[in-house]
Amino acid sequence: MRNLRCCVVYVAVAGAAVSCSPEDRTVVEEGRAAVIGAFQPITYRRLADGGRSEDRISVLEDGTIQHTGRSLGSAQGKLSEFQMMGLARVFEGWEKLSAKYPAPQGVSGGGVVEIQYGQKAVSASEAAKDVPEEFLLARERLEMLVRDLPATQKSPGQ
Repeated sequence: MRNLRCCVVYVAVAGAAVSCSPEDRTVVEEGRAAVIGAFQPITYRRLADGGRSEDRISVLEDGTIQHTGRSLGSAQGKLSEFQMMGLARVFEGWEKLSAKYPAPQGVSGGGVVEIQYGQKAVSASEAAKDVPEEFLLARERLEMLVRDLPATQKSPGQ
């Protein structure tokens, strides 16, 4: 039954795509080009264990993605335009976030994650209570993209 539902959805979407007018296709293509053209480099850095463990993710403007670190090993690849567009949407409104979201007074432990999109860097303690959804979603998306990359080198102990 599930496969039948998937086929119906696919046929409905495919039919809608085929029935687009040339003007609609032009608008869609211009929107795609604008999102890809506005994509900014991303740097993710997670420090844990008092700075003894570090993970880094970098995404360049052309979609090249690279990860180094202990948690997921080392990996690199190239994002598709679809993945880049999805990632760009995650960072909409990024400039409105505060620069720091520290742990509450007297709370220690956990790591610190810093994500920079273009010129705006935002860091958050993993113990912070007021971390915005935009930051959490960006972190989750970047980590998910890295998990899907083929590993080029596994770290010791993995």
